[in-house]
Parts: sequence; C-alpha cells; structure tokens
Amino acid sequence: MEKRFVSTLDTNYLKDERIRGKKEGRNRILGGLAKAALITGAAIGSVYVGLNAMGGRNENTEPLAPQGQIEQYVPVTSVSEPVKYEEQSERVSQNSIDSNKAPKKIETVSQPKYQEEILPNTRGVRNNNPGNLEDSSNQWDGQVGSDGRFCKFSTPEHGLRAMFKLVNNYGTRYNLDTIEEIIGRWAPNSENDTKGYIQFVANQTGYSKDEKIDTDLEKRKVVQAMCRKESGAKYDTKRLIKAQTMAKH
Repeated sequence: MEKRFVSTLDTNYLKDERIRGKKEGRNRILGGLAKAALITGAAIGSVYVGLNAMGGRNENTEPLAPQGQIEQYVPVTSVSEPVKYEEQSERVSQNSIDSNKAPKKIETVSQPKYQEEILPNTRGVRNNNPGNLEDSSNQWDGQVGSDGRFCKFSTPEHGLRAMFKLVNNYGTRYNLDTIEEIIGRWAPNSENDTKGYIQFVANQTGYSKDEKIDTDLEKRKVVQAMCRKESGAKYDTKRLIKAQTMAKH
C-alpha cells in the first residue's frame, strides 16, 4: 500500500480549516437565534400596542387597573338578613379577581345596637318594665306575664311603649300635661314621695314642674327621667324613639 507523507505544514493547515468551520457554524446558529428573538419581540410589541388601543379591556372584563394601583373589592350578598363586612380592610388587585368565584365574606363582630345605656340589675330592668307598671286586667302589647305584682314585657321597647301610652292618655283623656300633673297621677301620695318624684323629673329634664309637656322630645325626656327614678335605667335615644313610635299605633 502506498503511504502518503503529510508534512507538518499540511497538518496545521487542516486544523485551521476545522477550527474555521466550527466558528462559522456557531456564528450561523447565533445569528439565527438573534433573528428569531427580533421577530418574537416585534410580535409582542404589536400585541401590546393593540391592547393599549382597546383601552386595556375585552368584552368580558372591566378596565384593568393602572400598573401598581390597588383597587378595593366590595362583596355583594343577596341574602335577606344583612351581613357585615370588614370595611375596606381587604385590598385585592383587580387583575387577581376570578370572576367565576363568589366574593370572600369577611365576618366581623357587630357593635351593640344601643350604646348609650345604663341598665342596672333592678327589678324593672329585668322585667323589661322600666316604669314598674303594675299588672292588671289590661294586657299590654308585648306583655308576657308578671312577677306577681309588676308586668313583664318581651322587650324593653314594649315596656317603654306602655309608658308612652299612659303619658299620652293622661294628656288626651284627662288634660294632664305638666310634670306635676303627670307624676301626681303616676305616683300618687298614698304610696310615694310624689313631691320628691316631681322635683327629680324636673331637675332631670330641665323643665319646670308646671310647664306644659306636649312635644315628642319633651315626652321622651320625661319618660327617660321616670325610668331613672323607677329602675335606675337610662335608655338610648334610638330605643326611646322606636318605643314612642310604637305607642302611636
């Protein structure tokens, strides 16, 4: 077999050719990748421009919030009883809300309905009868029995309603419309310190004992003072207004 002699010069030449070929191949690959990246970037830019032209929304969604802005989500309920939600305590990004999911309900501890009240553990307060009306053949609305002498009512409003009814009747039926006249019939001398009672109510209301009491506000103040005298109770104005309204029907 014929042997071919390869000089050192030929060997170096072949190595240079192989190295040059690898570099050209690598450059072709990198060039292709760069071209693909440019095409992809242009496509993404076109989509972004299109979305901006549409106002950042589609037919099924509300406008997207500006970048970095946090919007508040107010849940809505269809139940008949009111449900309390924590006011503006949960902040949710508009982009993260799944429209197919029900809103998250936040349970909170409700505040007392009536906050400006003094209700000591007295007989009248326990009976929901702050005026200590005595039981009789006359059954009041909301009366649920007696404790042997005094009426028991289902709610404080019903006990207060009975007081307003009596004060109203004193004026319309008997023309008793001053503190002295009202208390004189409510707490007669035979079993009460009527003069002291009259003076107490006058001091509490700021009205003189012979001043005519005929407006709703004046009657509320008189009934409130009578509750303080009879059972030591002080009721919230909202509760008094509710009971006074009940007494008109």
